Amino acid sequence: MLTNRKVTTIQSQIAGILRTELIFGDYLPGEKLNEQELAARFDVSRGPIREVLLILHKEGLIESKRN
Repeated sequence: MLTNRKVTTIQSQIAGILRTELIFGDYLPGEKLNEQELAARFDVSRGPIREVLLILHKEGLIESKRN
């Protein structure tokens, strides 16, 4: 028998963690989120981190700046 299981992507899991940290002030306003450091922290490549940062940007939690 199949059960109703919610499948979440690694991106949504990481986004949830960072969202909570941003909301609770673990990052200072204006503090840079470094793709490479986040990738190492979560043991993923930079691709999923880019997707996570795009999600958080669309939610208005972070600003996106070139370089």
